[in-house]
Amino acid sequence: MKALQIAPAIILITYGLIKQKRCQVYFDMLLMMLPATLFYGIFMRNLPNGVFHSYFYFFAKVILFLLPGLVIIKLRKYKLSDFGITEKGLRLSLLLGFGILIITALTNAIMFSVTMPFNLYTIATWSIPLFFDAFNEEFLFRGVFFFFAYKNTKNLPLSYIVSMMVAFAWHPLTLTRMIPVFVQGTLLCYLLYKSKCIYGAWVSHGINRTLGSVLAQLLMKF
Repeated sequence: MKALQIAPAIILITYGLIKQKRCQVYFDMLLMMLPATLFYGIFMRNLPNGVFHSYFYFFAKVILFLLPGLVIIKLRKYKLSDFGITEKGLRLSLLLGFGILIITALTNAIMFSVTMPFNLYTIATWSIPLFFDAFNEEFLFRGVFFFFAYKNTKNLPLSYIVSMMVAFAWHPLTLTRMIPVFVQGTLLCYLLYKSKCIYGAWVSHGINRTLGSVLAQLLMKF
């Protein structure tokens, strides 16, 4: 799985060397990904149990998914807007996000109603930290490996492919998880491509985590 997680960065580095005769920007993307790849298992195995477990999970993801990228952005003097972190295009981003939410929530509901990994107590406990954790994933999956990749490669299909590879690498490779990841990833890449603003993707992804599970509970009652 670790090989799959870093494969998109390796593909971009290779593309940069062959097509553009440069690779520094893609090597930076590898550095943004590397801490999560190397230390995710260690962090997750040592999280404290109890009521605040989900909040420790969120902060661990901030350290692994978000902080390395922000450090590289600061050191390399990139712009936050290069990753979709901007208020420009916010209205379009949110409108697209809520439209996409209808599709992704229904997709998740159908898949979750088959596997039912959550109960209502779990949903209530995790809803707030999972909403904010969605930004961690959107930053890495779409902000770095779609939007930033596209700004540098100017190759939309390649940027979409590497973004989806990253998203799949961080989810169980089962049909009931791959279908929602594919649907959501495809639509949120489109959102970021059109609006150039990541916030709609974050809100849509964050709400979907709870709404999809709630709808799955309702489907089970019919």
